[in-house]
Amino acid sequence: MVGLDRTTRALCVSPFHFDGSFATLFPPVAAGGSLVIPPGESQLFRRYFFRTLARERITLTGLSPSYLRLLLASPHLAGLADSALDILPLGGEACPASDIAKLWDTAPRVRLFNQYGPTETTIRGEPLRDHPRGSRPGRGHLDRKPHPDSTFHLVDENGRLIDEPDRVGELHIGGARSCPATGARLS
Repeated sequence: MVGLDRTTRALCVSPFHFDGSFATLFPPVAAGGSLVIPPGESQLFRRYFFRTLARERITLTGLSPSYLRLLLASPHLAGLADSALDILPLGGEACPASDIAKLWDTAPRVRLFNQYGPTETTIRGEPLRDHPRGSRPGRGHLDRKPHPDSTFHLVDENGRLIDEPDRVGELHIGGARSCPATGARLS
């Protein structure tokens, strides 16, 4: 994730055992920033979320689009505009463009990042602001170039590469030079 440093203050709202929380737990600390972990299930209460955001001067938090939708319906949403929130990764499910538009209407400076789908850890995180307002995270308008030295392959149940359209298979993500299922050298 871009823009993390010792001034980053991250709020972890996901349970630690959920892999989606890792982007909020580790990168800010590795960059020398601070991590705020609220007590128990307190973040289920929207007013507590917004109070924590303001009191702790949170600059980063990762959310699911469902949780974002709850926050967008809160009577405390106006507090988002005055908060320090700068970076907001969204993941776990597709996010409707209308929710993104409502968020940006309230807090236009917030940089959203798509972390949705099987490629969430191998696709460059491009701020959604750089893409058309009507685009949907995970739906074709994002920069979908693999990281250098990463490949994507669709293989059948026997591990053979599928290159015809409209075929069902398993997505394999691997290194730049070979198919992880078959070891076949690819160019």
